[in-house]
Amino acid sequence: MKMESIVLASMFLVLCCLTDVSLCQNCGGTLSASSGEIKSPGYPDSYPPFSNCHWEIQCEEGWEEFDSHCYYFSDEEMNFTDARAACEAMNAQLTSIHSSEEQMFIQERCQTPTVWIGAKPTGCQNENPYCFEFLDGTANDYHHMWESLLGTCSTTCGISLAPDRWVNRDCSVKRVVICESSQAHDEDWSCRYGPCIHMSNQSFTFDEARSYCQEFPGGDMLSIGSDHGKHLEMIWTMHYLPHPLPKWGEFWIGLRQGGSGDWEWVNGSSFDWDRWEEGYPTPGGGQCAAVTASSWDDNIIDESNSYVCKKSM
Repeated sequence: MKMESIVLASMFLVLCCLTDVSLCQNCGGTLSASSGEIKSPGYPDSYPPFSNCHWEIQCEEGWEEFDSHCYYFSDEEMNFTDARAACEAMNAQLTSIHSSEEQMFIQERCQTPTVWIGAKPTGCQNENPYCFEFLDGTANDYHHMWESLLGTCSTTCGISLAPDRWVNRDCSVKRVVICESSQAHDEDWSCRYGPCIHMSNQSFTFDEARSYCQEFPGGDMLSIGSDHGKHLEMIWTMHYLPHPLPKWGEFWIGLRQGGSGDWEWVNGSSFDWDRWEEGYPTPGGGQCAAVTASSWDDNIIDESNSYVCKKSM
């Protein structure tokens, strides 16, 4: 008798679902807002039987998802303090980075050549690359420093991504280009260190980029050769080029793969030193090289860079 009662009750509930959807309903949807409420079906009354609630949480519009976090990539340049405040106004923080996978996710989406992240040096980076702290309080369990960029800056500095590592790209895609010359040609050139350097505002294919640079007397695409000091000078010069910088996180340099398969500088200088990103050059990834916003560098907090925000989903 008891079993028959249970069966009859179940049949009654199914009939109720068929005749009155308010008693048995599906619920759920997609959540992307930074805050809000989720209510049970029938609330504040009892939870209806046979209801199926499925909620999908995703990043809000304008944010990108990686490993249960949402990231906002700004192309607006501002100082470290203002960038931090901008992220906090969106219930986020300047991004921390905890793995090479997260590093690559971020640097492939950077909007300018120099980008603030949520880290501050603690004063001994020239001795230990882990001498920094993340603003969000997470462990400093990963870094992407280059020893040649390590300094002694502390409370007056923040950490940014600097244009350093190389990646190979299809020569037909468009990127901005960095040119060099023995002399400056207008206010868009900087001769602060070594050769005079200029970054285009317009994007080009690799061949178009070289033609653009050669339009300036004595100009060509930047070739590093075997001089890693020249590469450092290129990074430092970014602070003295006219701002805002072009809204690109990658730019062509004068390096391409020749018919023999070897990489060659366009000015013929020797290729016996490199700054390839880990895992690059990739087979089939392209025969032309670009510099990407990548290595961590300490900068005075008053410098203007774009920024990346991060928050949990």
